Amino acid sequence: MNDYLQSLIARLAPHSQINGLRITTVMVDNGSLNAFAVPGGVVGINSGLFAFAEDEGAFVSVLAHELGHLSQRHYARGSARAAQTQLPAMAAMLAGMLIAASGGGTLALQPQWDPRRP
Repeated sequence: MNDYLQSLIARLAPHSQINGLRITTVMVDNGSLNAFAVPGGVVGINSGLFAFAEDEGAFVSVLAHELGHLSQRHYARGSARAAQTQLPAMAAMLAGMLIAASGGGTLALQPQWDPRRP
C-alpha cells in the first residue's frame, strides 16, 4: 500500500510546486474519508479513503489537495525568509540616502549636466 501511495505522490509532486521537499506518506487506521498534511512533508491518509473514494481519480484529487496545503506552507516559509532579508537591505538603502542628503557630499545638491545648455 505504501509503495502505491509513494508512486502516486511521485507523479503528483512535480506539479505541486514543493520543490526539494521530501514527502512521507503515513497510513492511518481510521475509517473516515479523510487525509491530512503536516508541515515538513508528511501526508497522512486514512484507510477510509480507500474504501469510500469512487475511483482512482477521486483518490488522487484528495492527495493533490493535501500537496496543495504543503505547497502553500512551503511558499509561506519562503516568503517569511525573504521578508527577513528585505528589511536590513531597505534600512541600508535608507541610511545611504540620509547620509547623502545630510551633506555627505555636495554632488547631490548640484544640478545635473544638460548638454542642451551652454
